[in-house]
This record gives sequence, C-alpha cells and structure tokens, in this order.
Amino acid sequence: KYLDSLCKRLKEDEELQADLLELLYSVWFSHPAMQDIIYWNVPDGYAYDNGAGWNENKCHGGLWHHDLTPKKSALRLRKLINEVWHTDIELTTDENGYAEFKGFYGDYTAELKGKTLNFGIHKSDGLITDFVI
Repeated sequence: KYLDSLCKRLKEDEELQADLLELLYSVWFSHPAMQDIIYWNVPDGYAYDNGAGWNENKCHGGLWHHDLTPKKSALRLRKLINEVWHTDIELTTDENGYAEFKGFYGDYTAELKGKTLNFGIHKSDGLITDFVI
C-alpha cells in the first residue's frame, strides 16, 4: 500500500514539475533580458549527496528518470522548444517580390526559385530589415 501511494505521489509530482517548468520557462523565454537557462542535475539520482542528510536526489528534480527515460517535464520542454517557440512558415511574396515575417531568434533557411539563403536573427544583430535572395 505504501508503494502504491508513493507511486501515485510521484506521478502527481511529475505533472506538477512539468506544469511549473512550462510556466517558468515561458516567463523566462518572454523576457528580453534573458540569455540562458541552465538546468542542473538533468537525470534523477545523480545530484549531490553529502552523506550527512543533504541529498538533492530526494527532490526528484531532474528532467529524466534515473534510467534516463524522459519525464513529463522533459517532454513538455521539448514541445515548447520544437513546436511552440519555433518558426516554420511558407510565405508568398507580394507584387513587388517582398515577403515579411516575424520569427524567434535563431537560424533560418530561405529558399526561392532554387536559391538558398541561410541567415540568423540574434539579439546582437539589432533590427533586421532586408534580405535579398
């Protein structure tokens, strides 16, 4: 019975961890001064333990289980990065050959009539106004 209640608690904790990760990462992602997020102790069970009562492993705060299978928080973070905070569009130019888009910071590939342009949008670039292919 104890093991059943522990497993149930861990499932609830895992859902709460995923919800908190999504909320906090979304706030951080939206803030213009944010540059990096570092996640310590990615797999459960490999965190610091001083052997005298301080054991970060008790928190189960990793993105992956001890056996390196992804937890709900890892799956949620993957979805945020690869689907929500992701720009993947096809554009049609206007009569003057111009197309506009707003995208997230990152690297892009534009293709037009067999020509390819690789470019990036980064905070340090300032406002980007024109690319010609």
